[in-house]
Amino acid sequence: MQIKKISTETKINPLAEEIKLGFNDKSLDKAVLLLHGFAGRSNNWKYIAEKIYQQKNTAVYVPRLPGHGSSSSDFRASNSEQWLRKSVDSYLYLKSNFEKIYLAGLSMGGLLAALLAANFKIEKLSLIAPAFYSRDKKIALTPIGKYFIEKIDHPSAEENKEDLSEEELDYRNNYNKYYYLEQLAELYALMKKARKEISKPKIPTQLIISKNDRTIANTKTLEFLNKKMGQSLKDIKIYQESSHVITNDVEKEKCASDIIDFFFNLQN
Repeated sequence: MQIKKISTETKINPLAEEIKLGFNDKSLDKAVLLLHGFAGRSNNWKYIAEKIYQQKNTAVYVPRLPGHGSSSSDFRASNSEQWLRKSVDSYLYLKSNFEKIYLAGLSMGGLLAALLAANFKIEKLSLIAPAFYSRDKKIALTPIGKYFIEKIDHPSAEENKEDLSEEELDYRNNYNKYYYLEQLAELYALMKKARKEISKPKIPTQLIISKNDRTIANTKTLEFLNKKMGQSLKDIKIYQESSHVITNDVEKEKCASDIIDFFFNLQN
């Protein structure tokens, strides 16, 4: 980590604070690990995390990945190895306290979840809009482009910011203003790593994607996972209205219900 690059004014945005539910109940033997996406925050999982805990009385943990939910300088000082290491540490933390671990990841979190499932004991895996393939094919140029271009404008930078909370405005200013090519190159490295490892997990896996997603290449992702995972891909849900962040969009209630049913229905 390049500590000197991180602004001394950096603080954790309240929207990105880690979520821990059910950890004080020593009678629980199951836990769910939920991983957020690239430039995302734990808040993207808040609704579903609370639904899982309330309905199934199961411990839930949503960690904050390094460089996320703090500041752009912190984000630029982080890399894919740190994001993966935090995911591993989160799993080990849960495994030290609970017998069974269920795992779900959104977007880049889906890549991290796939890598965890390929190397550790997971009961079931849910991939939400996993970023195995991007609609923007130029991401493949970032490993070279990062040496020539520092950043490019984020397409949503000028979106309507009226009626947003102070926390949301702070988050957008740090993460929705630019795309930093060095970090995009780190994301691309994870994409390639996860594509190589995805055939290893032989556990029941769920895929949830949306036709309205403008970030990942849905058709290519579905075809790829069907080919690589075979019979392990037990449940496929295709939504119609949600954008990329399905877990915190118009169909989040349906998403929560589908994940809970898949994880805890013995027929899956």
